[in-house]
Amino acid sequence: MRPDFVPEHIPERAIRSLLMAGAHGTLGRAMSRICHTRGLVTVALGRDELDVISPTSVERVLDAVRPWAVVNAAGYVRVDEAENDAGQCFSENATGPSVLATACAQRELPFLTFSSDLVFDGQQAGPYTESSPPNPLNVYGRSKLAAEQRVLAVHPAALVV
Repeated sequence: MRPDFVPEHIPERAIRSLLMAGAHGTLGRAMSRICHTRGLVTVALGRDELDVISPTSVERVLDAVRPWAVVNAAGYVRVDEAENDAGQCFSENATGPSVLATACAQRELPFLTFSSDLVFDGQQAGPYTESSPPNPLNVYGRSKLAAEQRVLAVHPAALVV
């Protein structure tokens, strides 16, 4: 993706939108449906329109859209393949959310991103909570834990689900 690219279909309107990254994935499509059902004006972009790994791309899109909040549904989702593709998995799952969170923190924008139950090892007898110690057993889980840590380090008010 060109770093100076701004999607053509970003609307010019007085109503500020919710910006969603990763719009074409399973989570992004589900979140888009929820937003539509709730009447939230949303600009939902795929990776060809918003490269979350590129600070330049993120900054340009945020400046063009001027959202009231950002939802990150982008990421590497091929859990088994991650074992042989750790670099790409960490880039998409840890670096991307951190880049988005940094840009949101600089603009004082609310930021929501998603983690995974794979940050845990499955050995706890009861339900996991926010205070349960993480212990990922695979590359994918480690990338999601790194995302949680990086996002909250640069944007302590971010919501990690």
